[in-house]
Amino acid sequence: MTKENMRLKWGVGRMIFESPVTPIVVPIWHIGMDDVLPNEPPYVLRLGKNLTFNYGNPIDLSDMVAKLKERNATDVEARKQITDFLQEQLLKLKAETEELHKKNFKVNL
Repeated sequence: MTKENMRLKWGVGRMIFESPVTPIVVPIWHIGMDDVLPNEPPYVLRLGKNLTFNYGNPIDLSDMVAKLKERNATDVEARKQITDFLQEQLLKLKAETEELHKKNFKVNL
């Protein structure tokens, strides 16, 4: 809501690390949804706004999880490493999405 970078919770890393089958993560970043449906009253749908949705490449964390388990990483260590990696990937996708939005809509972010 404030558009500041928020850290992912370690629960993200925990779900991936403890999952019986390591999930494939598809990162998504969007710009403009808060213009279409604001987070404050009045909650009225606003049409004709500029939206950009960007889907990143699927992320397979199987190798990372296997290496963490192989070296007997602590739960905290594993959660942090997985979460930090995904956070990094999302921030890259954010920058890419902002460039796409600027290019397609000639706006300043």
